[in-house]
Amino acid sequence: KAIKLARERCAALVGAEDPLQITFCSGSSEANNWVLANFDPAKVAVSAFEHPSILRRAVRDGMTILPPFHLDQPSGFDLLALMWINNEVGTIFDFEAIRERVQAQKVLVDGTQGIGKVPFSPGNADYVSVSAHKFYGPKGIGFLYQRDIDLKPLLMGGGQEYSRRGGTVNVSGAVALGMAAQLAIDEIPARFGHASRLNAAAREELSKISDVHINSSLDGSPYVLSVSFAGITGETLLIDMDRQGYCLSAGSACSSGSGEASSALVAFGVPSNCISGTIRMSFGQFNTVESTVAMVTAMAASVQKIRSLR
Repeated sequence: KAIKLARERCAALVGAEDPLQITFCSGSSEANNWVLANFDPAKVAVSAFEHPSILRRAVRDGMTILPPFHLDQPSGFDLLALMWINNEVGTIFDFEAIRERVQAQKVLVDGTQGIGKVPFSPGNADYVSVSAHKFYGPKGIGFLYQRDIDLKPLLMGGGQEYSRRGGTVNVSGAVALGMAAQLAIDEIPARFGHASRLNAAAREELSKISDVHINSSLDGSPYVLSVSFAGITGETLLIDMDRQGYCLSAGSACSSGSGEASSALVAFGVPSNCISGTIRMSFGQFNTVESTVAMVTAMAASVQKIRSLR
């Protein structure tokens, strides 16, 4: 009964017509790999902005990586993989319009950065991947939405999840995910408005810092704000901010610390002299305008200090 209720809540979160279109799994990385494994790599296209769970598999298997901002070329691919909201700068992609222009037979929408935060409708998406921890659920649990139940299992096992995904079901994780989904449904408007106010406050304070490049557009997700500072490295700034009690990231949480230039930032055209000085702020319902202003004020002092030492 608990699993059934959780599945119903997750279905409501993504606008699924039937709770059976929801399959619990470990999260979006597994869900993305599951979908990609069901298609001929030669007939799959992915955008240049994708999460490593898609982009690295695309590189390994020889899938087509579409040029940045040239997603309007009719292709005839069997599958297009496209994130809904970029995890590094917060850009929102119109996956319905892009799917129509590319003329892909099916589309996988990586909804990780937006589901539970921004109102969502599956539209013409065939598959949607979701992770619970992005909207205050536990880590290590998520689900895949399938419009038509047509995928072969990625994990073979004892027939769990209607024989779609083998392995003992994480009951406590699924129940917590379901509760987080229900809370998100009830609170998305308030959460979105709060994040918008925090984002605006941060931007206002950032405007007072010299040689700063804001990578996130005003019409993107308010939960993510990416900024680059010329003349410093992001890791140095993060260390100094961490000492002051502020938790930030040099990129996406999944790739921070890799030491590699972000393919997404390169694709978005961030100036080469700024990429190494990029940090990402993520806003949530437990942050305040006052703490946001204090954070950017502390950041400005740190940037000035670091630059003076060069």
